[in-house]
Amino acid sequence: MSAVSREGSPSVALLEDRLPAAHAVSLAKTASPDASRGDALGPRNRPAISDISHDASQNRHAMPSGERLATTGAPILVVKDRQNPYASYYGEILLAEGLNLFDVVDAEALTERRLGTADIVILTGSTVAPETIRLLEGWVQEGGNLIVVRPVGDVLRLLGLRDAGPPMEGAHLLANPDTRSGAGITREALQLRVPASRYRIEDGIAVASLLVSSAERTEHPAISLRQIGSGHAVALAYDLAQSVVRTRQGNPDWVNQERDGIPPRRPNDLFYPDFTDMAKIAVPQADEQQRLFANLLLVLNHQRRPLPRIWYLPGERKAVIVMAGDDHATKAGTARAFGQLDAESAPGCRVEEWECYRATSYFTVGSPITPGWIRQYAAKGFELGIHVDTGCTDRSNRDVAAFVAAQVGDFGRQMGLTQKSHRIHCVVWSGWADTAKISRSHGVRLSLDYYYWPGSWISGRPGYMTGSGFPMKFADADGTVLDIYQATTHLVNENGVDHVESIHFLIDKATGSEGFFGAFGTHYDYSDDFFKTITAIAKSRGIAMISAEQLLQWLDARNASRFDNIVWKENTLSFHAHVGTGTNTVTAMLPLWSFGHRLMTVACDGIPSSFQERTLKGLEYATFPVKSGPCEALYEEERSSRVSPSLKVE
Repeated sequence: MSAVSREGSPSVALLEDRLPAAHAVSLAKTASPDASRGDALGPRNRPAISDISHDASQNRHAMPSGERLATTGAPILVVKDRQNPYASYYGEILLAEGLNLFDVVDAEALTERRLGTADIVILTGSTVAPETIRLLEGWVQEGGNLIVVRPVGDVLRLLGLRDAGPPMEGAHLLANPDTRSGAGITREALQLRVPASRYRIEDGIAVASLLVSSAERTEHPAISLRQIGSGHAVALAYDLAQSVVRTRQGNPDWVNQERDGIPPRRPNDLFYPDFTDMAKIAVPQADEQQRLFANLLLVLNHQRRPLPRIWYLPGERKAVIVMAGDDHATKAGTARAFGQLDAESAPGCRVEEWECYRATSYFTVGSPITPGWIRQYAAKGFELGIHVDTGCTDRSNRDVAAFVAAQVGDFGRQMGLTQKSHRIHCVVWSGWADTAKISRSHGVRLSLDYYYWPGSWISGRPGYMTGSGFPMKFADADGTVLDIYQATTHLVNENGVDHVESIHFLIDKATGSEGFFGAFGTHYDYSDDFFKTITAIAKSRGIAMISAEQLLQWLDARNASRFDNIVWKENTLSFHAHVGTGTNTVTAMLPLWSFGHRLMTVACDGIPSSFQERTLKGLEYATFPVKSGPCEALYEEERSSRVSPSLKVE
């Protein structure tokens, strides 16, 4: 059943969305014996277009709250396909969104037994064998949630689609604001960096639509959703993982091209002049596509069990500034900056909790910095590293490797350094990720080389060159995930953007209603007042200032954290949290509503834990700190006068 009937008259589901939540379910029950199951994640009383509006308590296929779910294997299963080189990057997307409860397996491992423990299966390959289609169809009928990337052939029938012509190049995605998944996503059309398949929906709805341009809508879905029995089948018309990688890293067809006319080659040459639509530079396009995907997973799964997530930054922060300066042998630039941050930190502050003001300084060979001074400030939580200088000219990979080996390797060891992060002088770049691989071979695991510059291109506009506010791991040209994070230098003292405006812009976007959270990298070189401007604004706004090494430590700890033994029984969710090395706690997020019941109590290690209610991208959550150990969350029927959310899947 589609949201609008083929004759154009409104369906029951659409009529339902025009009524207050308290009346919507009763209408659905009258119209259909199976039409009252729905989404417990959306805002209270907010209408949302849906052709999947069923009450779990009335659906014989929904998992009863008293039935114990199998706990062998993670609830989300990413199925790799050899035809898709970016298949593994779906795991990186799930980690970035705090959904640390997935397994990545080869297609051969997709057996009936393994399906029995999974709530959500993501097929990263387009072609699905007939026997696998039959297996998946039965699993979906019984409540499984299937997602297929750019499906072709016989599996289209299962997804309620038919082929509608050749792929679209240069398409855009627009989230449907009248669905639970899309309600909190930006209203801007988002660029897709890969071909998008054209489908026509035979049965289902569009969670997001394809646009020919930023404004010209088509009839084709970017993301479609169909209900089958008590489960759901979703199609992505484009490869989300590959699109995210290209949005972040630039156009692979422009590798080793000097495009902006300002040598040497830099990462911005992979974007210049129009790979990123500069009219959309104020929107983190990669992040928003990932948030839409995360919303979809949580909304789909509410009929089986609520799934925990991990918040993006420590202490439920929405923004942090990564203080990173380049010291070109100044007399005392690093010393003054570190001294100021140390002196202005609150007495008794805890470095590990990001309460103290800290920073990174990359210094060139010849700077007046000694091993003893490095040890002194490293003990206080500051980071120092070598600012590799290749002469600010284009170099071969062999030459760049030699410079890094001599400066980070030989000289760095003489200075007592074990360098973990880096930004090369003039941000010289070669290949797709060649410079990142060279840095990684010398111990570097976080790069700040993606640098928002030059001013002649930016034209005074603050924003997100890589479409993101957060670091994620690089992908190589063949899709291989590299063990080095790509962070962005968003705030640059020499890019012509008004310093005060640019800092407030990113903080406002992160802490305001748009929710464009981020860890915002900086560049200052102790030659102007940019450092003072950043610190003054960050302090006045209550934003943490940290080193790149602190950010790396957090990323590793967060990504190593996980949830397992997730059991839903008698309206109680139990799970075990494992917090990664490098942090003591992470902030857990649980859907505030499940099966028409509201989260009432949370206890970890048997100790009651208070929680905060938050809305993230249109979905309601409870957030609370967790350490390693068991947790239980009790959901009960709301007994106050408040009306629970209109129960919709989409």
